[in-house]
Formats: sequence, structure tokens, C-alpha cells
Amino acid sequence: QMKTSMEKGRYMIRRDFCQGKRKDQSGFTLIEVITVLIVLGILVAVTATRLSGVADTAQDTSDIDRLKSHLRYAQIRALNTVGVWGIDFSGTGYNLYRDGDATVYSFPGEENSEMEKPSSVTYSGYISFDEWGRPYTSQGTGTPLTTTPGGLASITITPETGYIP
Repeated sequence: QMKTSMEKGRYMIRRDFCQGKRKDQSGFTLIEVITVLIVLGILVAVTATRLSGVADTAQDTSDIDRLKSHLRYAQIRALNTVGVWGIDFSGTGYNLYRDGDATVYSFPGEENSEMEKPSSVTYSGYISFDEWGRPYTSQGTGTPLTTTPGGLASITITPETGYIP
């Protein structure tokens, strides 16, 4: 009798499985699912594109702020020591120098003495500060040094005072 009831149970399960979907059941068709996935894919692509632009702008702003900090550091070194300190922009980078000294100096907290120039910087030459903190450059004083695409940020060193906003 045990065998008969088990066989009967198996038969019932198979019969229910083979009958398929009942008419009162609902669900999504394959076309509906594919349409939703395509729309979601388009939304993700548009969002990712917009967010990458925000990251680039934030990186440019961060690089400009780091360059301003390095300019201020060179100015402070000039104020605290006898002699001229400055930054030399060449190629794709810049470094700290002391006038008349061949020693390579590093900025505080940086591992390399050669820093990568921000992508928006087009300036080439040097920017120096005398013992009073006054700037002079290879292109004159008080000249904007860099502008990011769209004019989002610029670095200007005020003549005579050396103020870097």
C-alpha cells in the first residue's frame, strides 16, 4: 500500500506540472521584460556619462587647489628664508626651486619632487617670490596663470602683495 500511495503522489505532481499555466495566473511577457531592460540600460548609460563629467570637473578643481597650495608654500619659504623661492613649470610638470641652488626640493606631504601639472594649466615658465613675498614671473606679475575649461577657476597672483585668492 505504501508503494501505491507514493506512486499516486508522484503521478499527481507530474500531472500538475504538465498542465502548465492556468488561465487565471498573470505575469510579464518576454517582450515586456526586454523593453524594461533596454530602458534601464539607457538610463544607466546617460547617468554614468553625466557623472563622469562631474568627476572630471572635481578633479580639475582639486588639482588647481593643490597648485595654489604649492604656490603659497613657495611664497612662505621665500618669506622665511633669505633668497628667492619659486615654482618652475616645464613640460607636463612643475617643481619647487630656490634661486641659485641646484638642490631638488619636495613639497610637504608629496613623495615626488616633480609634480604633475593640472590638465587645464597652459602656463610655462617660472613663478618666483622674493623675500617680501612679492611675485614675479617669466611673463610679468599679476598674470592669470591658469584657467580651467569653461572658466571655472583661475589662479591670479596679485602684484606687490603676492595674494593668491
